[in-house]
Amino acid sequence: MQSLLTKIILRWLSTSNLRSKTKVKLLRRTGIKIGDKVIIAPHVYMDQSAITIGNSCVLNVGTSIICGAGNAKIFIGNKVQIGPNSTILGITHKIGQRNARAGEGIYQNVKIEDGSWLGANVTVLPGVTIKKGCVIGAGAVVTKSTEPNGLYVGVPAVRKKDLTI
Repeated sequence: MQSLLTKIILRWLSTSNLRSKTKVKLLRRTGIKIGDKVIIAPHVYMDQSAITIGNSCVLNVGTSIICGAGNAKIFIGNKVQIGPNSTILGITHKIGQRNARAGEGIYQNVKIEDGSWLGANVTVLPGVTIKKGCVIGAGAVVTKSTEPNGLYVGVPAVRKKDLTI
C-alpha cells in the first residue's frame, strides 16, 4: 500500500512543469525505478510506484501509466519512446451487473521491451507485452502481445510489416 504522501507527490508531478531531471529525482524517491538519461515531459501521470523505466527513454506530454490500486506492474525497457497522450493500463474490470457495469478489478502486468516506439495516442491494455523493436502506430489500441520487430497499427492493433533494419 503506498503512502498518502507518495500519492500526493505523484498527482502533483503529473501537473507540474518541472524540468525532467527534477521530476526523475522526485519520482525515484516515490519508489519508481527509473534509469539514466530518461526524459519525462510535462503532464505525464503515474499512479503507483510499481513502475520500472529503463535507460534513455522518452515519455512525451500527456502520457498516462496506470497500474491501478492492485498489484499490476508496468515495465518499460531501454530506449523506449512513448508518444504524446499515450496510455498504458495495468487494470481493467470484469463486466458487472446492470447497475454497475465496471465490476471487480483485474490487474495484469504490462511490458514494453527495449527499442520500441509508441506513436501518439496509443493505448496498451493490461496483460500485453510489446516485444523489442516494435513500432506501434499513432492511435493504435494494443489488445494482444506483439512479436519482435514489427509495425503494428489499428484498432485493435495488427502487424502490418516486418521491420528488418
